[in-house]
Amino acid sequence: MFQFIILLYTSFKDGKRYAFRPTSTNYSEQVSSLHSKIESEFDDIGLSTHFGQTMTSKWEEVAQMDSYFKDVELIECEQEFLEVIRASEEITPLDIAQLIAMKVRCTPLKLQKLLYIAYCKFLKETDSPLFGEEFQAWDYGPVIPSVYHQFKSLRSEQIIIDVPTANEKRYLSTSIGRKILKVVDETIEQYGDYSANNLVTFTHEPGRAWVSVFIPLKSNVMSVECIKESLDFNLNV
Repeated sequence: MFQFIILLYTSFKDGKRYAFRPTSTNYSEQVSSLHSKIESEFDDIGLSTHFGQTMTSKWEEVAQMDSYFKDVELIECEQEFLEVIRASEEITPLDIAQLIAMKVRCTPLKLQKLLYIAYCKFLKETDSPLFGEEFQAWDYGPVIPSVYHQFKSLRSEQIIIDVPTANEKRYLSTSIGRKILKVVDETIEQYGDYSANNLVTFTHEPGRAWVSVFIPLKSNVMSVECIKESLDFNLNV
């Protein structure tokens, strides 16, 4: 009989499941060490450890033994398993933009402004940026270029996200995800009824980060430091 121990991870991005199975003789210690390393880097991401026995070391026998492991992708390299997790757990501007657009009707312009407000709120609460890409000061206020290019073809039409609302559940599984949901919900509650033009005017007020860096025909970056030094860091209006 072949004894096995696997570490199971469900992707934040698409719900796909990945299993790490050690190849060393000290497999229990290897899994325990990797589990601790992952949790120290990612907090609570819902890892689970599973034990069992099969006739041989073939992975196919695991799924045959227990249908729960059907469609689980096997990874036997620690570094590859870590990279899969890192890529999945990374929050992108488009992730947050889609979450906002699922919750409130908005045009691409309005979406950009709500995205910016959520970013500022999250920065205020956690002292960390919501995502890596930085906003730029465009004519109509703060803009995330990648989100702009994703929805620019819609112009002034309403955005329709063809993703089930149940995808929100993935944010509930981690502490950071719950903070994101809280910030997004607060943003929509406070600013969701504003028109795109109202939000543009809001971001153009004296003391806002956009005002301090905007130059016509330029796409100046609105850095984290710039935002912290502006009125945008205290969104209480």
